[in-house]
Amino acid sequence: MEDLIKNGKAPLLTAINPYALADAVSEKKISWGTDPVKQQTILANELGITVDELFSADNPIVHPYAFKQTEPTAQGMQQRKVQAPVDARKQVKEFLDKKLVNTPQNLIRTAAASKKKTLAIKKRDRILKTLFATESQPDYKADSTPVNCEWKDNGVYYYRAPEGDDPIQGAIGDCYLIASLASIAWAAPFAIQNRASLYLCDSLGDVAGNVCHQFVFYRNGKIKTIIEVSDRIPINKNTGRPIYGISYDELETWLPIYEKAYAKFISGHTGDKPNYKPINGGNTFRTLAEMTEGEVSYIYNRSKTPKEILKFIQSNCGKASGDYWAKDGYSHRVKNPMTAEIWANDEAKNYGLYASHAYSILGFDYENGQYYVVLRNPHGAGPATKDVKQGKWNVISNHAGYGSIIPLNVSDVYHKKRWSGIFALKLETFAKIFACTVCCKV
Repeated sequence: MEDLIKNGKAPLLTAINPYALADAVSEKKISWGTDPVKQQTILANELGITVDELFSADNPIVHPYAFKQTEPTAQGMQQRKVQAPVDARKQVKEFLDKKLVNTPQNLIRTAAASKKKTLAIKKRDRILKTLFATESQPDYKADSTPVNCEWKDNGVYYYRAPEGDDPIQGAIGDCYLIASLASIAWAAPFAIQNRASLYLCDSLGDVAGNVCHQFVFYRNGKIKTIIEVSDRIPINKNTGRPIYGISYDELETWLPIYEKAYAKFISGHTGDKPNYKPINGGNTFRTLAEMTEGEVSYIYNRSKTPKEILKFIQSNCGKASGDYWAKDGYSHRVKNPMTAEIWANDEAKNYGLYASHAYSILGFDYENGQYYVVLRNPHGAGPATKDVKQGKWNVISNHAGYGSIIPLNVSDVYHKKRWSGIFALKLETFAKIFACTVCCKV
């Protein structure tokens, strides 16, 4: 099975952030509250689907560019491939027509039913417009402006430094990228730099004298490629907010600018307005190597015992002993960027987890004889809802936003201020649901 990864044939991770989609469709920032179960109910209502459908591996709203293909293996794993935009749009429209528009209640011949159907059609069209905002220009090397958007400077690169809870995914299937960036910001923030190219940017269509940001990516782990982009990112004209990835502090732009540079790197675009469609679907083990030149290793979870998986995670934590923050001779916090991937596993929905989705690994925990893996959903919300720890995670976080050294709270997973989407999942459940565990030594 691990040959799938080595040969570049592992399933593509394609899950979008449905919370970001709901915000965009409603054209407002929804008040999600702090209860994960209630958040899911709000989300399902906004998108016109059931909670069970929300987490289904076959839901074309969360996975608009993917279709299921069975991989002929003893484990019966299912592989996913990105499909053509026309087919994807058709698939999502048919799904929404069935679930949202042509419901029995909407087809009754009454004025009220007719009104409900009209509103449902408008919601369907807004969802389609958001999901397929980049499809008007299929030539990836040409300038592209998403539907109902404009390219604008939306703030400052960062106020202090990149932080692990900054990256939040948008309504595009690049969870693998956002999870990777969050892992790097958590374990190795020095790898995310604000390189500026102080030359006239006329070739990028920028105002002469402006500063362009410079990023370094690596092909095949070693071949260096320099990508330069301006501060401008796609902003929705109605909401005034970025339509793709954002930082927790929305006016801190390092995350969306990094995402823009990566889209330019993957697409081969040479200007300053790349099409984001080529970054729909990917894998963290490849992306971590592209962003850091680090040594990437991984294990296929189903070929390992839970104790072996724990040992792999611990081996990438700092050495520590004899205090509250240590266990088995290791700090509870990873020192190398780590991610975990769920492939086409329909059982994930039983735990409030998304199939074909990537998560950041922040470390591990131990309490009352039970080990946990501490993870972060790049949605910035949507923690697991079953087999999770309540209370504090025994790790030191010197977070400037709080002004002091504190342990992170993994029960208040949608914190009013920060650290949303973080949860501690039982080790045995992690081993069962997640397909692979990835590490990048930088």
